[in-house]
Order: sequence, then structure tokens, then C-alpha cells
Amino acid sequence: MNPVAQNGETVSALPLRDIRGPVPIDVLDWRQLAVLGLVLVFLLLLAGLLWRWKTRQRPVAAPSCDLVALERLRRARRLIRDGGDTEFAEIISDILRTYIRDRFHLDPRGQTTREFIGSLAHQRDNQIPRPLADNKTGLETWLDHCDLVKFARSSIPPRIKEEMADNLETFIRATRPRPENGTERRQP
Repeated sequence: MNPVAQNGETVSALPLRDIRGPVPIDVLDWRQLAVLGLVLVFLLLLAGLLWRWKTRQRPVAAPSCDLVALERLRRARRLIRDGGDTEFAEIISDILRTYIRDRFHLDPRGQTTREFIGSLAHQRDNQIPRPLADNKTGLETWLDHCDLVKFARSSIPPRIKEEMADNLETFIRATRPRPENGTERRQP
């Protein structure tokens, strides 16, 4: 049985006509694929850079020489009552010598106390940093106390150890570097 059209004719007898022409289907050209791929690679690189920038580690400024010396001194104070005299004297001497090296760019660590104090005495007044010149006698006293303990195996009473630590802390605080940009640093 053949379907019947509205006018009574059978459908198979009617010719087929398109209402519209064929619909073109766009097939992607290789150039379009290349551009699409480059855009995708660019977006991935951009996303990677953004992620790396967000998760990067911020550089941490190294603590200044005075903060390092004060922290070492804080730990050394435990040895005043509990530790040995030699260990305390070696640590105090090393804190002072390292601070002078880092703060004033002089290296007394390879010199004896007499050599270091003598080198300060032989320099011109304008070559010696003012805080060192002002504290030359105190430096010599501290280092002599440490030398007596380290080399003569002398003992230091806890009261003298406390005075040495207090005087060293006062020296470090008095000679700490001043901020160059005018901002004040928090005092520990």
C-alpha cells in the first residue's frame, strides 16, 4: 500500500524536491586546529605561570648580626649556673668575635686578644669604628676573662658570668646597626 497525498495521488508518484539546499558541514581545517592548539598551549602556560607566582616562596630576610648575637647570648645564659666555665667562656668569646666580624667587618676570630686589641691601637682613629674605640677597654676585659678560663683553666663565679653576659648584651644593643630607610625595627 502506497501512502496517499492530500490531492489523492500516491506519494511514490510525486517527485522529491528539497525545500532548501544541502546544509554545509564545516570540517575543521588543519590551520584552524593549529591555531586552536596554540591558544590552548598559551592558556596552559599562562595558568602555570600564574600558579607558580601564587605559590612561590617569598625570600626571608636573614636576621641581622645583632639579633643573631642576642639570640646566641640568650641561649648561653643557661650555662651561667648549669654549664662549665670553659664552655661559657668559649661561647661568650665566639659571640663577641663573630658580632665584631659581622657588624664592623673586622675579623678578630683568627687573632689572640692581644693581637686584636693591638691592631685596634695601631689603626688611625678614623679607621676604627667609633663604638669599638669607645668600648676598647671593655672588649679587652671581656676577652681577657674568656682567655683566663680557656687557657689558664681559671674559674668564673656565676656573678661575674652574669656581669659578662649583661655587659655583652649592653654592647650589642648600643652598637646595633641603625635602619637605613628610617623605619624602626622591633626591639627584641
